[in-house]
Amino acid sequence: MKRNKAGFTILELLLTITIVSLLFSVAGGVISMAVRTNDVSSKEFDFQSDMRLVSETLNQKIKFSQAVFTLKKETFERPKKSGWRYLGIEEEKDAAGQLTGKKQIVEYVPIIEKKEIVDGEEQITYKTSDPTHNRIVIMTEQDDSDLNLYFTKDKKAENGKLLEFVVEGSNGNTLQKKMTIKTQLQALNALVVEHEGNPAVAIAYREDNPGKRIKGEEEVYSVITLTLDRSGSMEAKMGKSTRIKVLNERTAKLVADLKNLDKEGKMIYINIIPYHSRVDGTSDPLPNFQNIQSIDFKPLKTQGGTNTGEALVKAYHMMVEKPGVTIPAGAKVNYYNILLTDGTPLNHTYYEFDAGPPYPQDPPNMIEKTNMANGKIRYKCYRVNWEPKKTYKSTNAHGLSRGMAYVKLVAKDYISASPLNIKSYIIGFGSGNDTLSKEIASYAVGHNTMTGNPLNKDGKKAYYSATSSEELDIVYSAITETIKGDMWHVTGPY
Repeated sequence: MKRNKAGFTILELLLTITIVSLLFSVAGGVISMAVRTNDVSSKEFDFQSDMRLVSETLNQKIKFSQAVFTLKKETFERPKKSGWRYLGIEEEKDAAGQLTGKKQIVEYVPIIEKKEIVDGEEQITYKTSDPTHNRIVIMTEQDDSDLNLYFTKDKKAENGKLLEFVVEGSNGNTLQKKMTIKTQLQALNALVVEHEGNPAVAIAYREDNPGKRIKGEEEVYSVITLTLDRSGSMEAKMGKSTRIKVLNERTAKLVADLKNLDKEGKMIYINIIPYHSRVDGTSDPLPNFQNIQSIDFKPLKTQGGTNTGEALVKAYHMMVEKPGVTIPAGAKVNYYNILLTDGTPLNHTYYEFDAGPPYPQDPPNMIEKTNMANGKIRYKCYRVNWEPKKTYKSTNAHGLSRGMAYVKLVAKDYISASPLNIKSYIIGFGSGNDTLSKEIASYAVGHNTMTGNPLNKDGKKAYYSATSSEELDIVYSAITETIKGDMWHVTGPY
């Protein structure tokens, strides 16, 4: 039988069609898989890129801000405070205000209502009625993914400015592959870095300088007494110099640093109180405070013994009466009692009066009382008031016992108990002064006996030791940073 060579059999055609169909099916699957893989890779790339953007944004904000506060979730959810910027993670809401189940990393930028020039300086007015901030979305959690952001602070860091933040993301489409960006950096420009506690999910920060004119914001004033020991023991050697020379050099630098903080001379008032066996100006009315720009610190010279109690009396009454200080009604005032001492307080100041009968109740500042031949009682009392016309005497009789009793009375019952909430910083200067200086610091913050780590009510240390020029510079710098930081705390983000 002859085969027909003119075409294909039906069987051959069916077989060919089947093979071609299979090839197209396989090719389609490969192409579809490639498209899906490319889509997943693109989403993963976008997700990782967004995380890196968040990390870099936080780097810049923390590095260059003047104040940084970490916030817990409940704090971040509160209404935002005018003038402050915020960056953190929160739940996404739709147009109706309902949660979508996704998280977003967002930034809240304060709305500026007006800028104007006042007294040659730019004044900013931030919007105080809703909305006070623009909400900017930096990153949104993708479908089938998880996004987290949290902050911690290294409390052991010497300058207290080391922050750590973690941006963490995982994507279910990539078998739960997790990406973590962990960063530690110093907020070097910040005057204050405060950690609210764990878990912190946001930061609030300011990029403007403290003291800048912000209309409507509370102004913060600082009243400082700088009480300096110039007793004879300050002639002791310190390195290649003497204690008094080091004191003069470093105190001049402290004044210069404070001048840089308040360049207009409107926010910081200071009075320098030198003392030896008697406090300088012991019989004069209280002098006026000076604004920081008016201070011309002149080197001190050594003389006599150490009457720390009377020096603290003057410092206390200076802060209570605030002579020469002009502060608007209702303004916030921070009070600072800075005392540097290198010696043993052997001196005390007292007055005497006769009374009775009837005899008065023993005054709380009484040292002793003596029965007189005429039936009266002579009372001897520590000086605790500033009455220039009254006769006061100074003595080193009974030495340290009465000298420290006098210091304790003034520091604990007057300075620590004051409603002004005075912050004390006691500097033990030179070697061998830690115990007595720490005891004075303990009294100044309200303790009845010496404690190992006396703290002010805000948790900041009240005692410092400085045994060299470099250490005194570090102590003065730390106190200056605290004063700067307190200016931010009053106008803080919550």
